[in-house]
This record gives sequence, C-alpha cells and structure tokens, in this order.
Amino acid sequence: DAIKMVTINPAEHYNLNCGSISPGKSADLVFIDNLEDFKVNRVIVNGNTIFKKQKILYKANPLPLETTFNVNFKKPEDFDVKAQDPNHKSAIVNVMNIVPNTIITKKSNAKLTVDKGVIIPSVYEDVLKVSVVERYGGNTISNAFISGFGIKNGAIASSVSHDSHNIIVVGTNSKFMAETTNKIIENKGGIVAMSNQEELDLALPIAGLMSDKPVNEVAKKSTQLNELVRKMGCPLESPFSTLSFMALAVVPELKITDKGLFDVNENKFIDLIVKEE
Repeated sequence: DAIKMVTINPAEHYNLNCGSISPGKSADLVFIDNLEDFKVNRVIVNGNTIFKKQKILYKANPLPLETTFNVNFKKPEDFDVKAQDPNHKSAIVNVMNIVPNTIITKKSNAKLTVDKGVIIPSVYEDVLKVSVVERYGGNTISNAFISGFGIKNGAIASSVSHDSHNIIVVGTNSKFMAETTNKIIENKGGIVAMSNQEELDLALPIAGLMSDKPVNEVAKKSTQLNELVRKMGCPLESPFSTLSFMALAVVPELKITDKGLFDVNENKFIDLIVKEE
C-alpha cells in the first residue's frame, strides 16, 4: 500500500503518464534491493540511467541565482505615519495586538501623540510601528502600529514574510526602521536586528528566504539574533517567526500588507487612523 501511495495512486488521481510499468508510460523507474530498507541501487528517468551503484551518472547544469529584489533604499521619512491634519495634537489609531505564541492578532485602538504632523509610536505603552516594504518593483510602503514586541529601542526586519515575502519591519522609530530595511536590501534578503548598542544580520540571498551558508553557521547566527531581540525587550519566544506571519492576511484579526491594513474578520482593508483631535 505504501508503494502504491507514491506511484500508481497519485498518477491515476492526477492523470499522469507514469506510475506503473506498462506500454506507453514514461520510463521512470527506481530499483531497490529489498522491501525492508529500500536501498536504491539504480534510477532510470525517461529511459536513461541517471544513478547506479551509488554514483550519479549525469551532470547538472548550475542555475544562476537571480535576485528577487527590485526595491530602492529607503529614507527614515518613508516610515513616518502622517496625520491627516498636521495641526492636530493626537490621533486614535487601529493597532495589531499580538497574541503570544500564536500567529493571531487582536484588533484594538490606541491614542498616540502627533508631533509636527507625524503620529509618534508609544514605546512606553508598547505601541510600535510596523511596515511592509514591497520588494518586487512596486516600491510601495504601508505603515501601521503593532503591540506585543516590547522593543525598547531599535528595530527588527525580515524578508521572510508569508505569503508574499515582502520586507516587514517593526521598530521604535523611523530611523531604525530605515536602517534595518536597507541592510536587508543590501544583502538581497535576510533578517536584521538593530539597537542603540548592537546590530546583527543574517543574509538570505536565495530568493530572500534561504541562506547559502552552512547550517551550523546559520543556526548560530539565528540564536544570536533571537538573543539580541530579547535584550532589546522582546518577550516573544520566537520573535522572527512571529514577525513573519504579521502580513499573512488570512489569519485573524488584523494584518498589514503592502496595500494597507487588512481586517481579516471583515474581509476588507480598513483605515489606520480612526480619529484625530
């Protein structure tokens, strides 16, 4: 049954020209020693032997690694949240509230100060800025506010951001957010943490999602990054994992995309600013 599940069953289900040894079928065959440990001793693909006696019998043509980054470097003012009326002194905004150890957020409101026409995050109340930077040529940025990361100074950013994998960044001010974003753009992908005292990054040059370094090196750097983010005040067990789901606009309740703030329960985009005073 196990063999049928990976051969004839899916072939018949998807109407593929393989899955069995019969006239007219593709000559894709795997030869094994026995039915217990399934040691492969020969592989035939399209009638050609490509593997025999533990040796690969073909040469794979290397594929060029083309960057998926088509985005300009950013300035701090790109991450400013502008008030609708620069003369107002405060604004009530919609906020994404992280539910710890989940990928869910709750929707709430916060009253924030307006200074010279810019809505200022409240580090004291753990209402930080969150932004999504489109990285495939659109060069758009959407800005919002988020609670739950607990960062006291600095920013964290990542190009691993389900499902579109744009750049997502959370920070205490626009300067830090621009610097972490630009580091990711410079590296053609990655994750970054930056505070007043330290800066760490892990480049992910393969589609902005994967490293080209040895696994031990990547694991060590990932641990160091998580430790730095905790030193910055973040209480989350896996801050970068949590960050990677904050733009996934199919998981309740409130998520940020490159097109704005999306209310999943209402299935519509909503305004960031509720009211100004």
